[in-house]
Amino acid sequence: MNAGAFVARNSKAVVSVIGGIVSVLAASAAMLHYAPAHIAGLGAGLLTALELLRTVNVWIVKNEPVIEAAADAAAELVTSISDAVEHPDEAPSVSGAT
Repeated sequence: MNAGAFVARNSKAVVSVIGGIVSVLAASAAMLHYAPAHIAGLGAGLLTALELLRTVNVWIVKNEPVIEAAADAAAELVTSISDAVEHPDEAPSVSGAT
């Protein structure tokens, strides 16, 4: 997958990242100008964490069907492995194996 296809598929998350970067930069500049340095750094860190969480939330909402399909496939895999471990004599054999 090339970068263009990734951006097109996740356009809302990309817009969220860009908006988050602009927001963090603008708020950090204002905090550095008006607040003491240690408080400005803490505020910028908290704002960055919130923007990151917002972007992840946008990505999850956009890709919810894919995530659900992956979770279902993982559950089926765990079930089949558990069954194979509990009943090794019933495990499928590979033809031609020695």
